[in-house]
Amino acid sequence: MEVEAARKAAEAKANEAKVAQDRLVKYQKETAINAEANKQNFIDPNIVVQLVEHNVHIGEDGKLTILGDNGEQRYNSSYQPMSLGEFIAEFATQRSYLVRGDTKTGAGSTPSSTPGMPSYKLEDVFGPNSKGSLASQLHKTDPAKYQALRAQAVNAGLLA
Repeated sequence: MEVEAARKAAEAKANEAKVAQDRLVKYQKETAINAEANKQNFIDPNIVVQLVEHNVHIGEDGKLTILGDNGEQRYNSSYQPMSLGEFIAEFATQRSYLVRGDTKTGAGSTPSSTPGMPSYKLEDVFGPNSKGSLASQLHKTDPAKYQALRAQAVNAGLLA
């Protein structure tokens, strides 16, 4: 009788330890995902945690492994195991509607621009209907883009 009671008590303690271990793993996973989601400027990092937690596995050794939807480990373009940062960055790229915009405000002296959005049309900078002030502003603020647009203008026949 005492042996049976001791076995049940041991099983109860083992179950408690398992529950505590599962909570710890869940907390570690959520914390890591939340930190990476904040780096990518998601509107609500908690939503990201809910959407990707099934893709993140924490092994017995405490290492994070990124899993695909098929349950297999994911690899990056270098055929190395994908890091959580790479996975969350990829997730942000694929679901840009969950990420805050990067419109920069200014003093009103120049229009703000949103990264990734073209703010200059070739015809506005070069050619017969171009605006000289716009070309000058582009040359001052982004010389590399100015040179690239100039090369396009030459190819398009807008410049000699």
